[in-house]
Amino acid sequence: MKRNLVTLLGVIIVIAGIVGVRTAFQQTIKTEAELAEAAETEKKLAEAAELSKAEAAKEAMAKAGEEKAAATPALDAAASEPTPQPTTLEGYEMIPWAETAPEVFRVKFDTTAGPFVVECSTKWSEEGSKRFFELCKTGFFNNSGFFRVVPGFVVQFGLAADPKMTAQYTNKNLRDEPVRKSNQKGKITFATGGPNTRTTQLFINYGDNANLDSMGFTPFGEVVYGMENVEKINPEYGEQPDQSMIKQEGTAYLKRDFPNLDFITTVSQVK
Repeated sequence: MKRNLVTLLGVIIVIAGIVGVRTAFQQTIKTEAELAEAAETEKKLAEAAELSKAEAAKEAMAKAGEEKAAATPALDAAASEPTPQPTTLEGYEMIPWAETAPEVFRVKFDTTAGPFVVECSTKWSEEGSKRFFELCKTGFFNNSGFFRVVPGFVVQFGLAADPKMTAQYTNKNLRDEPVRKSNQKGKITFATGGPNTRTTQLFINYGDNANLDSMGFTPFGEVVYGMENVEKINPEYGEQPDQSMIKQEGTAYLKRDFPNLDFITTVSQVK
């Protein structure tokens, strides 16, 4: 009897121990779940705080931008406006040549197809603009021909009437520059034969030739008056004139073999 009581008591103790462990385990699970939930809540609160800070900073920046724009509306408007251009040729008054190329300058071409005006910017192409200004000022283009005319693509010129003038630039290549403006219709660009080979030959785009941008053709100016005259340049001979012959004989060769070709008569600087 006594032995049975001891056995029964042992069983009760074991059962009580199991129940206690189970209860403790359940409490542990509950505590870990609560901790995980608390951690997730804390994470969300931190994210919300960071988002609020970002939104506040964004609003502050926007407000500062609005205040700046309100303080200088006239200046911003002037900076975004294109350069005003005269509507008639008389509006481009002839002026004496500057000593060096201004940051922005205009030159008028008088040609057998009619006049046109080119505006150039050193911000587009510093070396290209300066070389073009030099060529115009020294009369390099006077009496020279438009020796390559491809309708819808380009009209090319830039080999002097006097072969000696062309020869002066044989080894005076310009370094390549970044293409800052696309070769759209009316843009004027130096021709190249590869890297760092720009000298005196140029072309005016007849169409939007954006494919030339990735090839390193860098516009330095654009026709701002008389593009209709540029488009009237005689395309009769296409690409027939031989450039090596022009370099040897100049305009004499062109006038002898291509009598209907159009020519530049004079170039002058204008306001």
